[in-house]
Amino acid sequence: MRLLSSGTRWVVLLALAVLACGRKGPVRPLELLLPEPVSELRASVEGGAVVLRWRAPNRRLDGSRLEDLSSFLVERAENEGPFRVVGVVVLDEEDRALEVRRFAFRDETVESGARYRYRVVSRTLEGYVSPASVPVEIRVDGVSGREPGKGPP
Repeated sequence: MRLLSSGTRWVVLLALAVLACGRKGPVRPLELLLPEPVSELRASVEGGAVVLRWRAPNRRLDGSRLEDLSSFLVERAENEGPFRVVGVVVLDEEDRALEVRRFAFRDETVESGARYRYRVVSRTLEGYVSPASVPVEIRVDGVSGREPGKGPP
């Protein structure tokens, strides 16, 4: 008694081979491929601007090494308002090759007397975005505001 013809048998074997090709272990949820959040986010007022400094992640949420970091999105909220992107810090090949871990961003669009909250997210070359960092809050005193791209008032 034949269950499958020889032609059908080859099709089934080929389908099984294709489906199993490349499998090396259990499937991991995509969320685990996200970079860990940036750490050590600090804010200070320097020369009429808010300067942020942070440490870049070197691991993904699953604990594997992070080698394809591409950029950071710097987000700012005024008072209790929503966060909005105010800048992007882009890594180049040299940053990745040297495994640079400390970064900074200068926000010159601040106004005196205002209270700001900042957070940073990192992004990989594939477009995976980390959870946001722990926000920092800073009040800007004695600074005159500037328009983006313009020099001192």
